[in-house]
Amino acid sequence: MILSGGGKLNMKFLAFVNFYCRLIQKLMTVILTIMFVSTLIMISGRYIPFIPPFFWTIEVVRFGMIWMIFLGAAVALREREHFFVDIMPVKYGKNKNISGILYIVYAAVILIFSYIYIVYGVIYFKDWCLVQHSEILQINMGFIFFSVPLCGVNSFLFFVAELVEKKLGIERKEVQE
Repeated sequence: MILSGGGKLNMKFLAFVNFYCRLIQKLMTVILTIMFVSTLIMISGRYIPFIPPFFWTIEVVRFGMIWMIFLGAAVALREREHFFVDIMPVKYGKNKNISGILYIVYAAVILIFSYIYIVYGVIYFKDWCLVQHSEILQINMGFIFFSVPLCGVNSFLFFVAELVEKKLGIERKEVQE
């Protein structure tokens, strides 16, 4: 529907995807700030005598890193800053046949990984994460590992947006943000 729809629908879809990507980037900024403050508290507790050592900071940083990895992978795909997206067109972009084949390989890899992250991420989330709790914070691990299937959904959504941009002949920098 999106790919075959009219230009107005496609532009609304791209505007939504761009808004959603910016929202994820803001969330990543908040997570990074929380990780920085937690690390600062953890280091201060080690070296400043009147600040007690806090053990929860280790888990906060670890869980923040998990979210940053999976959110950042999807955002890198959207911003075309992933290594495959960046290196391959520069090296082989002059030859149209090789460039087309590489794009098909790239599309297949993105779709396969999106499928794996969504399907197996949901299975793992449902079967294991909802029954486990973290050691120190005692929060449900489902909150942490929900980032895996979310990465798959985000990657698929951002790849569809890339296909819409290719269909409309829009360069990534031209899309209104």
